[in-house]
Amino acid sequence: MNIVKKTKNFPTEVRLDYDKGDLIIKEGDFGISIYKIISGQVEIFVKSNGRDVKVATQGPGMIIGGMALLTSDYSPRVASARAVEDSILEVWHPAMIKSAFKKMPNIFKFIVGQALKNLIRLNKMASAFSLEKEIDEDDKTQESSDEWWAERKFYRKKVNLECEYVPIDSPEEIKLKGQIKDISKGGVLLEINALNSVEYPHLPGNKFRLSTYLKRDVELKVTSQIVNINEGEKDRMLCLGMAFKSISHENEKRLGFFLMP
Repeated sequence: MNIVKKTKNFPTEVRLDYDKGDLIIKEGDFGISIYKIISGQVEIFVKSNGRDVKVATQGPGMIIGGMALLTSDYSPRVASARAVEDSILEVWHPAMIKSAFKKMPNIFKFIVGQALKNLIRLNKMASAFSLEKEIDEDDKTQESSDEWWAERKFYRKKVNLECEYVPIDSPEEIKLKGQIKDISKGGVLLEINALNSVEYPHLPGNKFRLSTYLKRDVELKVTSQIVNINEGEKDRMLCLGMAFKSISHENEKRLGFFLMP
């Protein structure tokens, strides 16, 4: 049974029943409603390479569709949601939400906006992790990843080198920190704080300008690309498998001498 309560201008509360398997939100569709889960479980997922990749499972008290607060009335949904068991959701009319949002002090609007933007990036990270896990469980890897790892397995030197890396499409002054744990002629294994991925996307395919010192006066500069992502051994750490996409002849020679036994 659907329950609707109205004010003079718009409904303030609508409760909807969903059966197990019902689609609540579809990625790519245009929608502005925000939902609160009253009972049941809802799965959030995105499409990646033709398959559904689970981002999260939400339960009672959780909110879905919150990006509508940040985006315009005509922006597509960034993820899908479906009931994984019989569920009841409370639908909040966007006019009510935006009315309340407008009354907030500007500083709180800024904080909410930043939090939602970060959430979008984290959702993308979560979907990337889920996809990597599915591929590992199925013993399937992309051809480019296979070729890269085959080259990397030939010889990798364990190191502990501090480095800086810069998103390829960002200003030079934006520099992120990381620790190179091993290096080969084809790439590096880079350990980073997961917080780095909050402000800047860290997904397979993203490119970065990476620089480190192999020795005190021997600097290495390359353009690298994320091939895979794994959780680090420590909490809040990530390990990025990065392939070299562009390296000068001079830097290639420096790396070659460094890798010599």
